[in-house]
Formats: sequence, structure tokens, C-alpha cells
Amino acid sequence: MKIGILTHHYPENRNYGAMLQLFATYTTILKLGHTPVVINYKFTEDKVESIKSLTRDFILTHLGTQPFIEFSNKYLPNKTNEVTSSCAKELNSSIDLFLVGSDQVWRYSYVPNLEDFFFSFVDDSHKKISYAASFGLDKLNVPAKVLERVKELIKRFDAISVRETSGVKICEELGVYAQLVLDPVFLLEEEEYLKLIKNEEIFTRVNDRYIAHMLLDDYSGNINFINNLASKMNRKVFDLKGIKYPIVNRITNKLYSIPQWLNFIKNSEMIITDSYHCVAFCIILKKPFICIANPNRGMARLESLLGLLGLKHLFVTDAEYYKIDQIPEIDYNVVYEKLAFLKANSLEFLKEGLRT
Repeated sequence: MKIGILTHHYPENRNYGAMLQLFATYTTILKLGHTPVVINYKFTEDKVESIKSLTRDFILTHLGTQPFIEFSNKYLPNKTNEVTSSCAKELNSSIDLFLVGSDQVWRYSYVPNLEDFFFSFVDDSHKKISYAASFGLDKLNVPAKVLERVKELIKRFDAISVRETSGVKICEELGVYAQLVLDPVFLLEEEEYLKLIKNEEIFTRVNDRYIAHMLLDDYSGNINFINNLASKMNRKVFDLKGIKYPIVNRITNKLYSIPQWLNFIKNSEMIITDSYHCVAFCIILKKPFICIANPNRGMARLESLLGLLGLKHLFVTDAEYYKIDQIPEIDYNVVYEKLAFLKANSLEFLKEGLRT
């Protein structure tokens, strides 16, 4: 059966978490005996590109986008042609079942055509499910007109699962039941990700002992905290976002490939991050970490994950920085006991959801 996956996956976004959650969903669907097809959805933008922006985009491709394109082509080969809102309905003739998720697919500020991500273009005759869909925030902040349409569309789903406890509550308010499941990256074993590193021949030998950080927003307070902590512990500091370069009046990063990024997490002594999927891979690779609260990005996602696994004490605000002066101890035997139970329930939901 052909399963159409609608999610955030665009290589040009250069987002490790988005690519890896899709890799996990895609791989799991294959393991369950189905044919995954990535719906190559594109948001339409009416804009005239300046020479400056075209030059910058060309350089950015060589600085960071290319490894994401290569990863997508190698590990996510089944894709539709480019699809926009105006022609999405044509997919009904080639897809058997439609799945939306994971990641922040239902966050209005991230999805201009939100109705499409509630499958407004899918016929009633096709099964529609969500897997670990995220609203991103603890409330659904959308215009009244969009809200009414979302209420109509979500009731057409055959099965709904969300990634956060706040998402379960939002779905209740929309008049539907949603099951809480894990992000798809947790559906695969650690070995699957180590295989990615091995397949790409990433055998980086790190001579220096280092603290790694992945901060989506580089506030000076966060960076000062990391540098001070590293100094106390006599460790180097390593930026998982890559090497900074000034490009056409803008600072950008030359990014590592996805296998390199995983490898640098694996080899670090400790990670400090405000990224959901960086936290997820710290857990998968059993690494010590600290998660910094970032209200601008939405805290519900991380509070939910860390709460489920008994790791909420690792979620800190800037007022709590001063308390941290050593690598936190995490009993991953206890964490993995909880994870195994949640993973079994999540896989069962997906198996049942994919049955016709």
C-alpha cells in the first residue's frame, strides 16, 4: 500500500530534526511492509528574487544545503513531483493512505496553508491519519475562520495521534480524540542511526574532550553560560550548528552533514541545547544534556517529552544556569524502561492506523 507522508522535510531548510524525523517515519513504514511516498509539498511564494538574494542562496547551497539534498535523495527516494495547494487533489489517484506528521505540521505560524495539512485536498474515500503531529504551542492560535475549517477537517481523520500532551488537550477542544505517541525518531533503534554514520564513513576521531551546543537562538547569556561551564570543566566548546561565515551582509553557518551531526553528538561529553530533536538524539545516543527553555520557540514540546521520560529536571531557565557546574548524571536504564513502553504503544498505533 502506498502511504503518502505530508511533513516538513525541505532540504533547503537545512533542518536536522525535520530530515531525521521523516527518515524515521519513512523507514518504519518500510519495515511495516508498505511503500512510503514523500509528498513533495511546496508553499507558493510571490516574490521577485534580487541578484543579491540569488547570489546568497547559491552560496548557501554549497555551504549547507547540498548534504541535506544528498541525504534526501539517498534515504528518501520515493517522492511525488512538486505539489502545491492548487494541484494537491491529483494525489488522490496515486496514494492509498495519507499520513501527516511528525513535527510542527499543525503550527499555524509555520504552515501558511494549514487546511492542506489537515488534508482538505483528500477525498472522503481515502484513509487519513496523523502520526505524532505537533501544534508547536500549548494553544491553537488561529483566526476564527481557519479554526472552524480545522474543526471540520480534523473530524474526517480515521485516526489521530499527537506528539505532546498539550496536543491531546487541543484535539479535545476541537472535538476529537487523539492518542499521545512518541516522535518517530524514537521508533528506530540506536543502531539505525549509528549505521547512518558508518554508511557515510564518518569516523571522526575527536582528540579534544568537548561540550557541544545546539542553540536555535544564540542569546549572549546562553553562550556566556556555556563558555563559563566549559572553562570550569576544562573542556573545549563545539557548535553543532556548524562554522559561521559572513555571506552577503548576513552571518550563516557551513553545516555538517546529517551523519556528521549525529557523530558529533555521539562523541561529545555533554550537550546543551534548546532544540527538540537535538534533545531526542541525546536520549537515543544516551548522552548527558541540559535543555534550555526557549519561550520564543515554544516550550510545550520539550516539557512534554522530558516529562514523559522523567527528565524534567534537565529543563532549565536562564535563572537556573548558575546551579549547573558539572555534567548531569542520567540513569538511562530507567529512561529506556519508560521509552520501551511508550515506543510499543506508538508502534501499535501506527500499525493499526496503516491497516485498511
